[in-house]
Amino acid sequence: MGALRALMPKLTAMTPDERRATWGLRPDRADVIAPAAAIVLSLADAYHFERVLSPGIGLKDGVIDELVEKHFDVWDYGGEAAAAIEAAVRLGRRYAFDEKHGALVARLASDLFDQLRPLHRLGDRDRLLLHVSALLHDVGDFIRYEGHHRHSYYILVNSDVLGLSPRERDVVANCARYHRKSLPDASHPNFRDLDRDDRARVRALAAILRIADALDREHVAKITAARGVLEKGRLRLHLTGSADRQLEEWTVVRKSELFREVFDVAVEVVR
Repeated sequence: MGALRALMPKLTAMTPDERRATWGLRPDRADVIAPAAAIVLSLADAYHFERVLSPGIGLKDGVIDELVEKHFDVWDYGGEAAAAIEAAVRLGRRYAFDEKHGALVARLASDLFDQLRPLHRLGDRDRLLLHVSALLHDVGDFIRYEGHHRHSYYILVNSDVLGLSPRERDVVANCARYHRKSLPDASHPNFRDLDRDDRARVRALAAILRIADALDREHVAKITAARGVLEKGRLRLHLTGSADRQLEEWTVVRKSELFREVFDVAVEVVR
C-alpha cells in the first residue's frame, strides 16, 4: 500500500490521456483508476491490510470458467448451495429471525423433499429454494407477527441472497408467503406474475413447507425428525420426538390441504 499511497498525488494530478500515455491504460480504465485507487486505500486503512493481489482476469473470464465447469459437470454445486444457505442465514440474522426454528423447519422440509422425490420429481436446485424459504419463512416477524407471511414476502422479494437469481428469489419469497393462511391463488399479484412453471414450483414447495412448519408449531422442537412413507394414496408421517405433540399432529393435518391439492395425496400422522 505504501507504493500506491506515494503514487496517489501524481495519479490524481494527471488527465486520463496522460495516464494512458504513461502506463498504457485502456480509455475505460484511465478515467477511473484514480478514484479506484482511493477506494482501495480507504479499505486498506479500514481493515489494516498492506497489499492487494490482483488476479489479472476480469468478470467475463470468471463467467466463461463457470460455464465450462458446469458443462463438464465439475462445478461445485454443493459449495454453491452452501454459500446461498449461509447468505440466507446472514439475512435472517439481520432481521433477528428465530434461527433455531428456521434451521429445524429447513431440515425437516429438506428431508421430506428427499423422501418424496418420486412424487414431486423436482431437482436439487428446487431443494435449495425450499431450504432457503424454510429458513426465512418467518423473517416477517421483524415487522409484525400479524400477517407476518406477507411481511416475509416483502422482505425476501426486496432482498438479495447471494447465489440466487432474481427469478429464484421470487420463488423463495412466494413460498414464504404461502407457508401459512391462504393458498396460492391467481388473484394474488405476487403469484400471478410468476410464469407457469414457477407457479407450479411454488405450489409444490409451499405444500412441503407448510407441513414442515407445522411439525414445529410451538417453536420448541418437540419433533426432531420425520419420515414420510407413501402408501396407497396417502403420505404417512412417522415422527420422532416428544410424546406430547398433539398440537403438532393436529396442525400437520390442518395445514395439509395444499399438499393434498397439489399431489392428490392425503396426509396422516402415524401414532
